[in-house]
Amino acid sequence: MAKTSKDQSPDLGPLVRVQFMNNENRGVDVSFNYQGAHFGPLEDGKEYDLPEKVVQHLNSLSTPRMEYRSDPATGQMKSVNIGSVHRFSCHPVSVPQAAV
Repeated sequence: MAKTSKDQSPDLGPLVRVQFMNNENRGVDVSFNYQGAHFGPLEDGKEYDLPEKVVQHLNSLSTPRMEYRSDPATGQMKSVNIGSVHRFSCHPVSVPQAAV
């Protein structure tokens, strides 16, 4: 189960309700540590209340997307980074209401 507000470190920011998606391995649960706090297992497609900094961290993880291209000068093939693929995504389910 993901950490809850009572056992989270206060420096990780407010909780945000998100839908967790494992783009790298669909259907596979993920557990991890972030700044000394354990989170998980997070199930692909489920909703969780996660600290804002953890959501930012998960959304920032990516792997390079490589492609082989011919070098015009030498004619040899070389690998070129053509972008990146996000490993995980956390989509907000509900936006917190502003305090009145």
